[in-house]
Amino acid sequence: MRTRATRRLYFAGVSGLAGAAALCAALSAAPARGALAKQNGGSGYSANLSSNSTIRQQQLICDPPDPTQGTTSVQYDPNLVKLAGLSTANFQYGPGYSQTPGQPIARVEYRQSAFAFFQDVSSFPFTLPAGSVETGYIQVMYTKTGQTGRLSPAGPQGNFIQTARDPGVTGTTGVDTFALIFQAASTSIPLTSITSYTVFGADRGTHGTGFGTDPGNAGDFMTGLADDNVTTFRVPINATTSPSNPNDPANYIAPATVSGNFIPEPSSAAALGLAGAGLLLRRRRRAA
Repeated sequence: MRTRATRRLYFAGVSGLAGAAALCAALSAAPARGALAKQNGGSGYSANLSSNSTIRQQQLICDPPDPTQGTTSVQYDPNLVKLAGLSTANFQYGPGYSQTPGQPIARVEYRQSAFAFFQDVSSFPFTLPAGSVETGYIQVMYTKTGQTGRLSPAGPQGNFIQTARDPGVTGTTGVDTFALIFQAASTSIPLTSITSYTVFGADRGTHGTGFGTDPGNAGDFMTGLADDNVTTFRVPINATTSPSNPNDPANYIAPATVSGNFIPEPSSAAALGLAGAGLLLRRRRRAA
C-alpha cells in the first residue's frame, strides 16, 4: 500500500525509473521530495482545444491528475471569445465530477467601470449584469463523485475537431474535470484569429476584488485520496500557500496553455487522403 508520500508523488505525475528514485527520496526527507517533484514536473494540468468554424466556437478541456476536489482557473482573451450570453449550454463536468456542495459551478470575473467583480454561476448558459464585460477569467469548482474518465474533444454533439493539446505534466495519465465552450466575441472576429487559453492555479485574492474591499478569489487547489480511501492530501499544502510559484515545487500547480484558431486543421489521415486524391486527379488529366 502506498503511503501518503508515495501517493503525493503519483499525484505529481512521477512514473517509471525516475518515479522509483523519487519514491525513495520522498520516504527519506521532505526537502528531497520537493526537489524531485520539481525535477519530475510537479502537480499540474494538461489541456485540449477543439474548434467548430461553422458555429464559431471552441471547446477547452481541463485535464489534471485525478483529484477528489479542487478549483481551477482559466485565463482567456475576452476580445476574441466570450462565455456569457450563449444560447446553449457551454459547460460540462467530466465523468465522475460534479458541483461542490455549497459552491457555484464557477465564478466568472466581470468588469463594471474600473472595478472587477465575480458572478457566481450555477447553470450554463448565463448572462452578466447590464453594462458589464468579461475580463477573461473564470474559476471552476469540482468534486469527485464517481468513476472518472475522459471528455471527447469532439464535444457534446460530436461536431468539434481537436486543434491543439498541451500535455503539461499529466500527459495521458490525467482525467478530465470539466470542459468550457467559448463563442467568438462577435461575428466580425476572423475565423483565423489565434485564441489562447491558460489553465492554471491562481493565488488567492488576485481576481474579483470589487471596490478593493472584497476578498476576491480563493487560491486554487487540488486534493487527493490515499490508497486507504480515508487519508487526504492537498496541493498546495494550505489555503494561504501559493500554487503558482515554480520555486516551491511541493506546492506548485503547473499551468497548461493551448492556442488555435476556429478553423481546424485536417487530420493526418484526411490530409493524406486529399493529397492522394489530388495526385490521382493529375494522373487522370495527363492520361486524357
